[in-house]
Amino acid sequence: MNFRNSRAALFIFLIFFLPNMKTYGKDNFLIKKEFPKTYHIITRLTLSENTVKLENVKKFAVLLCLPLPSSNQYQEISNLEFSHGNIETFPETGDSYLRIESGELIKEIIVEYDVVTSKIYMDSQKAMKQNPYDTGSHLYKQYMEEDEEVREDSGHEKLIALSGKAVQNSKDCINIAKNALTGLQNELSWKNTGRFDTIDEIFRNRGGNCGAMSRVYRAVLYNKGIPSRYCTGYIISGKGQFSWHVWTEFYLEGYGWIPVDPSFYGTSGGDYFGFLDSGRIALNRGQNLTVKGLNGEQPGLHIFQKYAKYYRITGGSIKGKFAYTVTVSPRLVRDSGENKLYASSEYYTAMKDKICENINKRRLENNIPPVSGSELLDKIASEHLDKKINGKEHSFKSSFEKYGVDSRWYFYQYRIFSGYNRNLDIKIIDCFSDDILLSKYAGKIGIGYRYNPEKDQHHIYVIIAKLN
Repeated sequence: MNFRNSRAALFIFLIFFLPNMKTYGKDNFLIKKEFPKTYHIITRLTLSENTVKLENVKKFAVLLCLPLPSSNQYQEISNLEFSHGNIETFPETGDSYLRIESGELIKEIIVEYDVVTSKIYMDSQKAMKQNPYDTGSHLYKQYMEEDEEVREDSGHEKLIALSGKAVQNSKDCINIAKNALTGLQNELSWKNTGRFDTIDEIFRNRGGNCGAMSRVYRAVLYNKGIPSRYCTGYIISGKGQFSWHVWTEFYLEGYGWIPVDPSFYGTSGGDYFGFLDSGRIALNRGQNLTVKGLNGEQPGLHIFQKYAKYYRITGGSIKGKFAYTVTVSPRLVRDSGENKLYASSEYYTAMKDKICENINKRRLENNIPPVSGSELLDKIASEHLDKKINGKEHSFKSSFEKYGVDSRWYFYQYRIFSGYNRNLDIKIIDCFSDDILLSKYAGKIGIGYRYNPEKDQHHIYVIIAKLN
C-alpha cells in the first residue's frame, strides 16, 4: 500500500520532534515482556452519515483527528502508513495523532501499521526502595493539581471511604495501589452502560464500563497522593476480534508508569495489577488533551480513543450533520508460541514440581514431613478437571472407589487464572489454609491442568490427600 508521503512524514517527525519533546514520565524498567505477538492492523475511518447542506457558504473546512499508537512499554510500532493528513503531537503527553484538514467530507481514511505486543508484568522485587513524590515536578502537577475531574471526584463520600480502606495495612505506594484495586473490585463490577457515567451513577449502579472503573480507581489513588492517568486503546482477542478499552496507569516515583486494569478481576482468575495481556494496543496515555484547531484554537479532548471532528464555515449557513465510523481489522502475522508451551507435557511436569517444592518448603520450615506426588491422584485430578470444565457432575468418593483407593482425608482446590502464567504455584498454595498445607495427615498430592487458548485461561485442580 503506497500512501503518499506517509513514511517521509513519519521520518521527519522522528528526526525533528522527538529529540525536543518534554519529559512526560519515563516508561517503567520494572516491566518485563514475554510471549510477543505481531499483528498487522488496518484502521478505517469511514463516512457513515452525511446529511449536510450548505447554503451560501463561501468556505467549508473540516478537521478530523485520529489517534496513532506509539512505541512504548506496551508495544513496538513499525511500517506506519496513512492515506490522508499529517502526524501531530499532543503537547500534554507526547502521544501522536493524525490530523486531516480538508475542504470536503472525505469518504474514507485508512491507517496501517505493524505492532508487536507482549504480555507484560511488573517485577516488584526491583522496587524494594520507593521514593517520595517530587510534588514540584511537571508530571505531578499535571496529574494531581491540573486534573479537574479526578480532583472533583475524589471528594465523593464513597470514594473517601474506599480511600480509607486502601491505606489499611499498606506499607508503601504499591501496597496502597493494590489495596485500592481490591477495595474497588469488592464494591463495584464491570457493566456495559454504553456511556461515561458520573460518580453518583457508578455507585448507584454498583459498577460501570471500563472508563467508569478506571475513573473510580484514579480518584482513590488521587486521595492517597498517587498520580495516575487513563490509557485508551483496544484489545485484540479470539480470531481477530477487537473491542475498545480503557485502563489505568499510576506513577511510581523513580521507576515509571505501572499498568492496572480495574475492569479485569483477580477473583475470576486474572491479576491485572502490574500485568496486561498480549493483544492490547495503547493509543493514548493521558487525558485533557488539546489538538491543533482550524483557526489557531486548541479544542480539548478529555479522553481520545476513536476520532474527533470539527468544522468551520465562512458565510452562509449549514444544516444537517455528519458522522464517521471507526473499524479496526487486525491480522495475526506471528504467534507467540504460548499455546504450544502450555499444552506441553514439559510445562505440566515443571509446574507440578514447582507446586510440590513450594508446599514442601513451607512444611519443612515447620518441621513437618514433605508431601510427594502421586500419578494416581494426578489422574483423578485431571478427570475431575475435565468434568468441571464441561459442566459434568463429579464425585471424589466415586473416583476413589473406582481406583480402589482408601482415603478419608483429602482436600482440593479448583482455580482459573486468566492470562498470567507466572507464579501459578504460589497462587495455588495461597488458596489452601495452613491447617491443610501443614497437616501431618497430608502425604500425597495430585494436580490436573488444562489451558484454554480461546479465553487465555489456566485451569488447575489440586488434591492433597492421605492415601491408606
